[in-house]
Amino acid sequence: MTNSRIGIAAIAFALTGASAGAQQPQAAMVGAWSGSASITVDWTQQKALEVRVTLSADGSIAGTVGDATLVRARMRPNRTVLERAAHLGSDYIIEADLDGPILRADGIQRASVRIPLDWNGSAFTGSVATNGTYDGGREAMKLMASNLVLRRASPILSSVK
Repeated sequence: MTNSRIGIAAIAFALTGASAGAQQPQAAMVGAWSGSASITVDWTQQKALEVRVTLSADGSIAGTVGDATLVRARMRPNRTVLERAAHLGSDYIIEADLDGPILRADGIQRASVRIPLDWNGSAFTGSVATNGTYDGGREAMKLMASNLVLRRASPILSSVK
C-alpha cells in the first residue's frame, strides 16, 4: 500500500469511527449509574422516566428504563472524531431490547430503546428514545425523554448483622 493510500485509510477510519460493536468502558465509567429523564411526549400520565444502568469492566450492561429491564444491552461510540470536534451526535449510545412495560401505570410497552449519552468524566448526560413511530397514537409512538443525567449510584448498605 502506498503512503497516500495509508493516509486515506487512516482518515476514513477517523471519520467513520472505530467500531460499531460493544466496547469495554473507560475505568471511570464502570459501576452503577442512576438518574431521571423528563418525558417529552404529551400522551403519558407519568412525566419522569427513571434509568438505572450498571456498566461492567467487560463491557456488559444491566439495568432498567422505567419499569422495563434492559436485554442484550450494549454501549458503543456514537460519533467520529470529526463529529466530536463539530459537537454533533453523542459520545456513546446504549442500545437494548426491553423486557416488560416501560411505563406500567400508563400501559406502555416497547420492544427496544436507544440512550445517547455524553460523558463528562464523572457523569453521563443524554436522552431516551424507544422504538416506535412519530405518529399513530400512544400504542405505536416513540416514547421520548430528555435531560437525562446519570450519576454514580450509591451502594446499597445492608443492615443485616
